Amino acid sequence: MGSSTKLGKLLALLFALALVAAACGGDDDDGDNASTDESTTTEGGGGQAGGTLTDLQNFSSGDQDHIDPALAGVLQGAQIGALLYDGLTEFDFTDKENPELKPQVAAELPEINDEATVFTFKILTT
Repeated sequence: MGSSTKLGKLLALLFALALVAAACGGDDDDGDNASTDESTTTEGGGGQAGGTLTDLQNFSSGDQDHIDPALAGVLQGAQIGALLYDGLTEFDFTDKENPELKPQVAAELPEINDEATVFTFKILTT
């Protein structure tokens, strides 16, 4: 049995255990539906604010063909690589109307020549 098959089975088992654990969670509701704490509800009154989003779509198509995004032949394989590796820059969407480009692996935003054909990045080193 290949290591990729074992990895796929392990991930499926972990996912199944996570579902079982979520289903076995206790009910913290005291039965009083008349009062709600405004600090714990989201805008529009539905649900609680906060929490952790776990994106499991990357495992939906089965085993990935390669972890290197340049060699991945399926979309989900490319997504895994994109989650593992940082880019030179990223957008900061704190202000949704005016997203700002910020350096990530680059030490600063690139120097761009007058023709906008050469972008020179300085890379962070440790």
